[in-house]
Amino acid sequence: MQLPWFAKFSLFLFFLSVPLLMPPTDSLQCSMLVWSREIRDFGDDGSDGFDGRDGRNGRPGDNQTLFADGSSILLDLSGTDGEDGEDGDNGDDARCRRQPRNVDYDLRAPDGGDGGDGGDGGDGGQGGFLTIYYTNRDHLNNIFVNAAGGKGGRSGRGGNGGDGCDCRERDWDVRVCEDSLNTSQPQCREREFRCYDGSDGRNGSWGASGGNGRLGTLTLINRQEPLAEDNPAIAVPISQLASLDVVLSRNRWETRQGASLLLAPGSKIADEYREFRDRIERPVRVTWEAGRSTYNFTDTRANFRLTEDNKVELFFPEDIWVQAQQFVETDRTNIIISNLIRESEATELTLVEFASNGENLTLSLIDRGQVSDIVTTEFAITYRATTSSVWFSRNRDYRTRYEGKIPPELVTQNYNRLTLNLGQLPIESQYLQPGVGVEIELLVTRSLGERSTQQIITWKGEIKG
Repeated sequence: MQLPWFAKFSLFLFFLSVPLLMPPTDSLQCSMLVWSREIRDFGDDGSDGFDGRDGRNGRPGDNQTLFADGSSILLDLSGTDGEDGEDGDNGDDARCRRQPRNVDYDLRAPDGGDGGDGGDGGDGGQGGFLTIYYTNRDHLNNIFVNAAGGKGGRSGRGGNGGDGCDCRERDWDVRVCEDSLNTSQPQCREREFRCYDGSDGRNGSWGASGGNGRLGTLTLINRQEPLAEDNPAIAVPISQLASLDVVLSRNRWETRQGASLLLAPGSKIADEYREFRDRIERPVRVTWEAGRSTYNFTDTRANFRLTEDNKVELFFPEDIWVQAQQFVETDRTNIIISNLIRESEATELTLVEFASNGENLTLSLIDRGQVSDIVTTEFAITYRATTSSVWFSRNRDYRTRYEGKIPPELVTQNYNRLTLNLGQLPIESQYLQPGVGVEIELLVTRSLGERSTQQIITWKGEIKG
């Protein structure tokens, strides 16, 4: 049956008057109680075991130099063995103590301690170096040498983890009463509590075994006299380069195979050996022709090196630019240093003037590093201009009117002042007139020999009348 509209409205008001059903207060308390369960520890956790110490490395074998004269010689140049790594200590068992009974909270038993890690084995010492002077190669067969490397030490074992405690009673019920929000009588119920077993400690890891020492090596010198030490490289303060005379020397060697075949049978030594070939000596003289004093460079050094092919190389720090020539004579190498600057001195250009207009428009720079007579300078420019009046437009519509290199013939140098004739660039004349707003970005590249650096200079303003 279809109800009239006023009956439907009365039924709607009735439902609005019915209070919302709420869960019982004690149910809400129980729900909150579940989320606030407490877990307490009992007993004491076991202590962790100490890590084992690493074994000491073996000592290297002795180095020996001798002259082979045909006598029988027995040499022990072996390295000693590396020590074994110590074992890690076992972790302590947990101290369980007595488990509390019939408590109104959960329990957790103590954990066992972790085992200590084992120590690494020490590396074996390498065999010693043997240097033999000789004049008769057959005499080498009378020399027995043991230049074996020592054995690596064994790794230490990891300690065992301690035992954790188990619960004597895993679950129990306790009657729990709590105050009710709606009545003066407490609400009571049986609740279950639990005990969780402790964990056993982690077993320690084993250490790494030590590596075996390398075999010793052999050096042969086919001469009687002791070989003079070489001096293939030196570092000299730049402030001392003027009229420097020094002798560089280098002993040259050949690498060969079959060392054990040259010595007495059973000898233990690396198969690859080196043999003296010859000695080169090269006097070097430096002449200072740079226009500035060497005392401006007291904090830097030049490095000389004699190569295997009897050539002299000269190195300077990265921030020092050098122009030098080398003349090689039969018995000497002459080095002439004609220019030397710091890289930072090449980037000290400052814009000081933007003058005139039209075909006479110029831009002038001052070189505060005072190296313009030494370095090569190249310019590239981005010239942006607008025709909007400064009186009616604050944000001008700057556009690129020229972008490219400035030809060398448009650059005038007067000592350390450099003037760029911008009016001679292919720029439309209307953008060179008084009142025109200009933005300039100047890219300066300065070079000396193979070294170069760049500096960017910007300027913004208006062409004056």
